Amino acid sequence: MDAQHYAEFLQRIGHMVHEAAGVHWFDVKPHVYTCFPFETQLNPAAVDFGTVLGSRGLAARYCCRVSEGVSSYRLVVRDRDYDLASQTSKARNQTRRGLEQCQYGRLEFSQLADDGLRLNRETLLRQQRSIPGDFERYWRDYYSAADRCPAATAWGAWHDGMLASYLISFRIGAVENICIVRSDRSTLKHYPNNAMLYSFLKHAMERGDVSEVSIGFQSLLEGMEPLDHFKLGLGFEKQPIGQRIEFRRTLGLAVPKSLAALTGRALKRWSEHERLGRISGMLAWYASQPVIRKAA
Repeated sequence: MDAQHYAEFLQRIGHMVHEAAGVHWFDVKPHVYTCFPFETQLNPAAVDFGTVLGSRGLAARYCCRVSEGVSSYRLVVRDRDYDLASQTSKARNQTRRGLEQCQYGRLEFSQLADDGLRLNRETLLRQQRSIPGDFERYWRDYYSAADRCPAATAWGAWHDGMLASYLISFRIGAVENICIVRSDRSTLKHYPNNAMLYSFLKHAMERGDVSEVSIGFQSLLEGMEPLDHFKLGLGFEKQPIGQRIEFRRTLGLAVPKSLAALTGRALKRWSEHERLGRISGMLAWYASQPVIRKAA
């Protein structure tokens, strides 16, 4: 599936998207760019980050070889024979219970207009995150744009006829990228996430045009280990990668690593605030990554 489909989806929901260094870049957060296909490992010495950041970008986050960045990982499933045996014993037991207690399968984006908003709101509240003022408009636009995107798939699990969890995945090339997972706290005891993710993974890996399913990278935020542990139990594996952070150079000068490290530690005390936690993580990674000399 052509990466252009995902680029057009992002543009429809208001993101800035452009091409540089042979990949697409978009503002994943205000003034912070990342590239896709997400698994692409760039050569830091060969990328002109002035072009990547343009006139508005302040920072870029991307993948590289482990030796060229901060040692990190992607969470992926690549097993063509993915099944219950691919999970840990605890996860396997929970998934069996989820499959028994829930219905699961493909979901039409039109079905998310109400139930999707409910699960999004519940997830934000459960994670102690604020609900933005444009919450409803943004997500209705998101579902509408995804519905028009041939690379997008919605998958869900229902309990007693009510949507209990859903995911949205975008296929770029031969990779399914799970970007959204939402669930209702009141139904978690019935394991809808297990049933949903297991059935989606099994369906995807049985298709000849899909080489792997990814559910993202190691997070910049601290305290995400329990969530990664849940994913690993379901059969995802850590694929080693490097990650790098590049900041805009001001008057030809790079951000001093000592200053980045000091600022990152100072912000760490407010890491429960998601935005500050991400900034702290970016600064800490930047301060610890190796220096790369640019190609002449």
